Amino acid sequence: LLAAAGVLTLIPGALVIWFVRNYIAKGFALGRV
Repeated sequence: LLAAAGVLTLIPGALVIWFVRNYIAKGFALGRV
């Protein structure tokens, strides 16, 4: 149960980090152009 709860909190966190990284990368790319 604890492991399942950890995975359930880990996956959204990883998704948020991934989206933020993509957003920042896009922002830098647009800023350079």
